[in-house]
Amino acid sequence: MKFEYLRALLLLATPAFLHADWKEDVGFYRLQQTFTSGVPTGVAAGVTQTEASDEFGNFYLPDNPVAPSHPEFLAKTLTNKSTGSGVSGHAAPVGVSFYGNTGSLIPATTIVDAYNANGWIGSDFLKSGSAEDPVPELRRVQNHSW
Repeated sequence: MKFEYLRALLLLATPAFLHADWKEDVGFYRLQQTFTSGVPTGVAAGVTQTEASDEFGNFYLPDNPVAPSHPEFLAKTLTNKSTGSGVSGHAAPVGVSFYGNTGSLIPATTIVDAYNANGWIGSDFLKSGSAEDPVPELRRVQNHSW
Protein backbone atom coordinates (compact mmCIF):
# COMPACT_ATOMS: atom_id res chain seq x y z
CA MET A 1 0.00 0.00 0.00
CA LYS A 2 2.82 2.39 0.91
CA PHE A 3 4.52 1.61 -2.40
CA GLU A 4 1.42 2.50 -4.44
CA TYR A 5 1.02 5.77 -2.53
CA LEU A 6 4.69 6.66 -3.09
CA ARG A 7 4.46 5.76 -6.77
CA ALA A 8 1.37 7.97 -7.26
CA LEU A 9 3.06 10.83 -5.43
CA LEU A 10 6.18 10.57 -7.64
CA LEU A 11 4.10 10.57 -10.81
CA LEU A 12 2.23 13.68 -9.72
CA ALA A 13 5.42 15.44 -8.67
CA THR A 14 7.25 14.81 -11.96
CA PRO A 15 7.24 18.04 -13.97
CA ALA A 16 5.71 17.83 -17.44
CA PHE A 17 8.50 19.97 -18.89
CA LEU A 18 11.14 17.28 -18.48
CA HIS A 19 10.51 16.07 -22.03
CA ALA A 20 10.16 18.75 -24.71
CA ASP A 21 8.26 18.09 -27.91
CA TRP A 22 9.99 17.62 -31.27
CA LYS A 23 9.49 21.26 -32.29
CA GLU A 24 11.47 22.27 -29.24
CA ASP A 25 14.12 19.68 -30.11
CA VAL A 26 14.67 21.16 -33.59
CA GLY A 27 14.68 24.79 -32.39
CA PHE A 28 11.35 25.79 -33.96
CA TYR A 29 10.18 27.91 -31.02
CA ARG A 30 13.50 29.76 -30.99
CA LEU A 31 13.10 30.38 -34.72
CA GLN A 32 9.59 31.76 -34.15
CA GLN A 33 11.06 34.38 -31.85
CA THR A 34 13.35 35.70 -34.63
CA PHE A 35 10.56 36.29 -37.17
CA THR A 36 8.43 39.37 -36.57
CA SER A 37 5.84 38.42 -39.19
CA GLY A 38 5.72 34.67 -38.58
CA VAL A 39 7.86 31.75 -39.67
CA PRO A 40 7.40 30.73 -43.34
CA THR A 41 5.21 27.65 -43.62
CA GLY A 42 6.32 26.43 -47.02
CA VAL A 43 9.04 26.28 -49.61
CA ALA A 44 7.53 27.80 -52.76
CA ALA A 45 10.21 26.34 -55.04
CA GLY A 46 9.58 22.84 -53.67
CA VAL A 47 11.71 20.24 -51.93
CA THR A 48 13.58 17.05 -52.80
CA GLN A 49 13.27 13.77 -50.93
CA THR A 50 15.83 11.07 -51.73
CA GLU A 51 15.29 7.59 -50.32
CA ALA A 52 16.99 4.21 -50.52
CA SER A 53 15.02 1.57 -52.36
CA ASP A 54 14.72 -2.18 -52.10
CA GLU A 55 17.13 -4.46 -53.97
CA PHE A 56 15.02 -4.15 -57.14
CA GLY A 57 15.06 -0.32 -57.23
CA ASN A 58 11.47 -0.01 -56.05
CA PHE A 59 9.69 1.19 -52.91
CA TYR A 60 11.31 4.58 -52.33
CA LEU A 61 8.33 6.91 -52.81
CA PRO A 62 6.45 8.58 -49.94
CA ASP A 63 3.11 8.08 -51.74
CA ASN A 64 1.68 7.29 -55.16
CA PRO A 65 2.57 10.25 -57.42
CA VAL A 66 -0.37 9.61 -59.76
CA ALA A 67 -3.06 9.32 -57.10
CA PRO A 68 -1.85 10.35 -53.63
CA SER A 69 -3.73 8.53 -50.91
CA HIS A 70 -1.99 9.60 -47.70
CA PRO A 71 -3.90 12.51 -46.09
CA GLU A 72 -0.62 14.28 -45.26
CA PHE A 73 0.20 14.49 -48.98
CA LEU A 74 -3.13 15.67 -50.39
CA ALA A 75 -2.69 18.83 -52.52
CA LYS A 76 1.01 17.99 -53.03
CA THR A 77 2.53 17.49 -56.45
CA LEU A 78 4.88 14.53 -56.10
CA THR A 79 7.17 13.97 -59.08
CA ASN A 80 8.97 10.63 -59.37
CA LYS A 81 12.41 11.63 -60.72
CA SER A 82 13.80 8.06 -60.85
CA THR A 83 12.78 4.82 -62.46
CA GLY A 84 10.89 2.45 -60.24
CA SER A 85 7.84 2.82 -58.11
CA GLY A 86 6.29 1.74 -54.88
CA VAL A 87 5.62 3.42 -51.56
CA SER A 88 8.34 2.99 -48.94
CA GLY A 89 7.63 2.32 -45.29
CA HIS A 90 10.47 4.74 -44.49
CA ALA A 91 9.79 7.46 -47.09
CA ALA A 92 6.18 8.02 -46.03
CA PRO A 93 6.85 8.97 -42.38
CA VAL A 94 9.89 11.01 -43.44
CA GLY A 95 7.67 12.92 -45.89
CA VAL A 96 5.06 13.50 -43.17
CA SER A 97 7.70 15.07 -40.93
CA PHE A 98 9.39 16.91 -43.80
CA TYR A 99 6.47 18.53 -45.70
CA GLY A 100 3.25 16.84 -44.51
CA ASN A 101 0.01 18.82 -44.24
CA THR A 102 -0.20 18.66 -40.44
CA GLY A 103 2.90 16.77 -39.33
CA SER A 104 5.66 19.11 -40.54
CA LEU A 105 7.10 22.58 -40.13
CA ILE A 106 6.52 23.43 -43.83
CA PRO A 107 2.99 22.18 -44.60
CA ALA A 108 2.39 24.80 -47.32
CA THR A 109 5.07 23.16 -49.50
CA THR A 110 3.27 21.63 -52.47
CA ILE A 111 6.06 20.58 -54.88
CA VAL A 112 8.07 17.46 -54.03
CA ASP A 113 10.68 15.72 -56.19
CA ALA A 114 11.27 12.09 -55.15
CA TYR A 115 14.43 10.19 -56.06
CA ASN A 116 15.65 6.67 -55.58
CA ALA A 117 19.06 7.12 -53.85
CA ASN A 118 20.87 4.97 -56.43
CA GLY A 119 19.27 6.97 -59.23
CA TRP A 120 20.12 10.26 -57.52
CA ILE A 121 23.79 9.23 -57.29
CA GLY A 122 23.77 7.82 -60.81
CA SER A 123 21.93 8.63 -64.01
CA ASP A 124 19.01 10.61 -62.54
CA PHE A 125 21.00 13.43 -60.96
CA LEU A 126 24.71 13.38 -60.02
CA LYS A 127 25.69 11.24 -63.03
CA SER A 128 28.43 9.59 -60.97
CA GLY A 129 30.70 7.42 -63.10
CA SER A 130 29.63 9.25 -66.25
CA ALA A 131 31.21 11.96 -68.40
CA GLU A 132 27.88 13.84 -68.24
CA ASP A 133 27.40 16.93 -66.07
CA PRO A 134 25.09 16.60 -63.05
CA VAL A 135 21.52 17.81 -63.41
CA PRO A 136 21.04 21.38 -62.08
CA GLU A 137 19.25 21.24 -58.74
CA LEU A 138 16.11 23.36 -58.52
CA ARG A 139 15.29 22.49 -54.91
CA ARG A 140 17.35 24.23 -52.22
CA VAL A 141 15.73 22.21 -49.42
CA GLN A 142 16.41 18.47 -49.53
CA ASN A 143 16.15 15.41 -47.32
CA HIS A 144 18.66 12.61 -47.69
CA SER A 145 17.82 10.25 -44.85
CA TRP A 146 18.81 7.12 -46.72
